[in-house]
Amino acid sequence: MYILVNQPVEQIGFRSNGTIPKSVTREITMEIESARSTFLGKNMINSLDYERWSWEGWNKIGASFATSPPNGIGMIKDTEWRSIIATYLGQPDPNFASLVGRYFGKNGKRLDEYGANLASECLPGGGFRRIHNFIQSLVQSMMKVAGIHSEKEAVNFLLGKVGEPYINNYVDHLSSLAGRRNSPFAIVPDLLVYGYPAGKQTVNDSGATDSGEIFCEIKTMQPNKTNYKHNNNSTNKPANRRADKVISQYRNKFKKLDKEYAPDVVGDGSNNIVGPFEAAQSQFIGGQVVPLVAGAFGDVNTDFENMLRTLAKLAAAGEEGMSISPLRNLDKKGGAFAIMHHQFRRALGVSIVRDMANHKLSRLHYVRATAEDAKYTAEANHSDKKGWTYGSGRSGWYSKHTPGGYANFEQFRNGNFFGTL
Repeated sequence: MYILVNQPVEQIGFRSNGTIPKSVTREITMEIESARSTFLGKNMINSLDYERWSWEGWNKIGASFATSPPNGIGMIKDTEWRSIIATYLGQPDPNFASLVGRYFGKNGKRLDEYGANLASECLPGGGFRRIHNFIQSLVQSMMKVAGIHSEKEAVNFLLGKVGEPYINNYVDHLSSLAGRRNSPFAIVPDLLVYGYPAGKQTVNDSGATDSGEIFCEIKTMQPNKTNYKHNNNSTNKPANRRADKVISQYRNKFKKLDKEYAPDVVGDGSNNIVGPFEAAQSQFIGGQVVPLVAGAFGDVNTDFENMLRTLAKLAAAGEEGMSISPLRNLDKKGGAFAIMHHQFRRALGVSIVRDMANHKLSRLHYVRATAEDAKYTAEANHSDKKGWTYGSGRSGWYSKHTPGGYANFEQFRNGNFFGTL
């Protein structure tokens, strides 16, 4: 503070350049408040974790739960609400208050007051995958409303985009494996989208738009230091950093395919030659994967927000949008597009925060008074029979020992697998 400290006694009240401020009191006050702000900022960076993660990850989509009454998206239960609002504010979760300090997992970790480490821990139950699959289905349903066809986990999405004999070698490799998605060389995007708008034509100015294919990868982020603490800054949010990482990972996957199935073209990959698999990306809009990232605080990356806007425009221009007009629905100014956009954003935001809260709450049964009990509970719930699922999530032992005729009869009597499809 140059007025109070850096100036000689005879120059107190002067600026360092010798000028006199109109109000010395105001000038001193501004210096003090600025110093306090700087100190608070440094203190938050150096001492706060979860509170800062919440603030850094916040966006309007993640906050949409606060203005979403029970509707077609579903209602938020009381226990879910307490967890959601605490997460949104970066405060301790009241649902965990009586259990803080107890143990969970094989390594006996101690539960924190936010439940963040419980949510991030690798435990039996497949909680991460459930959230991922729901977001995948939600986005696909939005695309359907927008009149866009999409396909989940298209294993052979590179057919027709990579020439022979390279594509044949790749397909033969996938066909030889039972779990093709788990192959070390497989590239299986979460969504393959057809007829996605690519923007206005550059050939003429008719206003028509081009369309093409895109492939998307959906990622969920748990509240941990890996996702939210490292290299935080105000210009590159955690969800966008995760999206950049997805793009880089996919780029390396394509290069790996070239080295494995097109070595006569790229050699060992050190000569910077673009192989047939890496070149295939240029046949998709954008020339790379479209990352769709959903964070622990309801935050999403920029590409996800842009996709919601695009889908809302298409939905508003289609049959769904024709039934929504300002004359019929005055919830939102701007007509059908604004209404559709609001609904899509709210559906996604509410789904993310509610599923993240349920993910934490569903793991409470792993918390025990001692580390030994926690280890036993985690091991007892861990299945050594991975892959023993048939049909629509039914138990493997049931399906394995049930005659096929009976299963077919039950499918016929109840609809597609008890009406779950």
